[in-house]
Amino acid sequence: MKMFKTVTAIFFCILMVSNSKLNAQRSFMSIDYRDIIPITDLVVNDIIGDDNKITYTASFSILMRQGDNIKNILSGLQSFAGRQFSSIIISRASIENRLAEERIYQSGTIEVLNLAELDATSKDMLRVQVELKANQMSVQQGSGQAIALANTKVKPVLASNFQFELGKLPARRVSNVSGLNFKGGNQPVDFTIELSGADAKEWHAWLQQNGRGQTRKEQGRLLLMAPDFKEVLYDINLQDVIITSYSYQINDNDAAQNPDAQATIKKVTIGLRASTVLINAAK
Repeated sequence: MKMFKTVTAIFFCILMVSNSKLNAQRSFMSIDYRDIIPITDLVVNDIIGDDNKITYTASFSILMRQGDNIKNILSGLQSFAGRQFSSIIISRASIENRLAEERIYQSGTIEVLNLAELDATSKDMLRVQVELKANQMSVQQGSGQAIALANTKVKPVLASNFQFELGKLPARRVSNVSGLNFKGGNQPVDFTIELSGADAKEWHAWLQQNGRGQTRKEQGRLLLMAPDFKEVLYDINLQDVIITSYSYQINDNDAAQNPDAQATIKKVTIGLRASTVLINAAK
């Protein structure tokens, strides 16, 4: 009897694992059925408005890796600024990548195309956050065929692996970049950087110069690097950048511990505005 219970328990454990494997799914996306890539954090939301019409939205994240397929997808999404896309397909597949379902969004717009925060202390993969909206959407059941993917064993882009450049301003110790979006159009892009207080003097002088009506624009780059920091994977162009704010915080504990010491600025947050942000894969 004891042996029977043990065998039965093992059988049910195997059955549960098998069912969970069958029920587990992965998400993918493509533009017009080209360059299929995996996505994460998928949220689908279909909403009936006051006009009794349905708006179809989807949000998801693209994990940044080296590769032409991701480059093509990002370039395609950015090209939809100010105009509608023809079709974006979000697919669901089994863990063996066999197609289970397709949601085909048509005649829609890209509402969000944001680069996640870059932080020198992070150990996470870098993501691009996407949100789309469409007035037309159809669902097709999958054929069960395997989804053909490009080589996924490529170099990842970590949120800590970046270099920031802006004109001749000191930027080697920029430790954080946040707020960048690639949505494009005619809207400027506001974002912030954090850098060492030791490099703050020239940045504050730039702010004062612009504050006197002498607007100075700088050209910049944000380089996304391979894990070994020897290879540039993506080169983000920052065009016609102006400074909009300059802020810092002094730690009162430092003065309390050493009243005779001069106050030091350890970190400065700089507000910037770019007329255009373009993301390109390095060649």
